[in-house]
Amino acid sequence: MKCSWLEKMGWHNSLEKYARQYFYDAEHSRQVLKLSGILFHSLASLHRLNEKELGLLEMAALLHDIGLQNGAVSHHKSSCEIIL
Repeated sequence: MKCSWLEKMGWHNSLEKYARQYFYDAEHSRQVLKLSGILFHSLASLHRLNEKELGLLEMAALLHDIGLQNGAVSHHKSSCEIIL
């Protein structure tokens, strides 16, 4: 896999450290990060997004499930509240 935007910016470890506070599933989040990066690069000619948007996607991939600490029901809303 290519080096992620988060790694290039030096933010990957900080975000994972932040996510660990919320008992996230590291293996699952890394898989989501990997797959989202593959999709982003594969579809680049269609979406024409830049590296900044890739960074946002990668952040979302790592943090998307941190709301699970509050239970599975509506965890997406809890994740959003924690992130924002």
